[in-house]
Amino acid sequence: MKKRGAPIRRTVTQPPRGNRNNAYARARMKAGLTQEEASQKLHIDTKIVSCIENDKHNPTPDIAMAMARLYGNDRLPRKICREVCAIGRARMLPFDLNLEVVIPLMTRRFNEIQETLERLPDLLGGKESALDFDREEWKLLLDCATRIRKFARDVEILETSVDRMIEKAEKKTACNAAKHSKAVKVRPYYTVFCKRCKG
Repeated sequence: MKKRGAPIRRTVTQPPRGNRNNAYARARMKAGLTQEEASQKLHIDTKIVSCIENDKHNPTPDIAMAMARLYGNDRLPRKICREVCAIGRARMLPFDLNLEVVIPLMTRRFNEIQETLERLPDLLGGKESALDFDREEWKLLLDCATRIRKFARDVEILETSVDRMIEKAEKKTACNAAKHSKAVKVRPYYTVFCKRCKG
């Protein structure tokens, strides 16, 4: 009688799974990592990754930055800023922008900023302190700084709106893919022949 050895174990590789409604889980799955692999590379416990992906906890800024680097998704830290940070929430717009209106406005503001930036080298040339400026130059410098800040704020608002659109599209795509894969798994494939073709 032949002695049976240990049964051969076959490893089955499956694509990473997770909560498709969560941006952190979608980013991890897109990077092709399981929760275990991600937690090892992030040097945190698997339970922490699981809690973040199941919306039980928000990641700390350090973990969000590490996830962004690991998953190759620079929107993750901005997401945590918009959702958790008091300053980020205060700066958050409660609506999506109409890009058909915003893009021409941004183009006009960009042209204004270009003019401002062209004036700055002459204005700042050889001056190191506020005492080196006369009253008009100082007023002009403060005006330039205000315009630059306003333009940066407009860019941030546009960026947030575009991020929101991308996140909605990714979420919808992931949910549709999940529904499609479940539908394929649930319904077995049967070939039906008519009576003439059977014979």
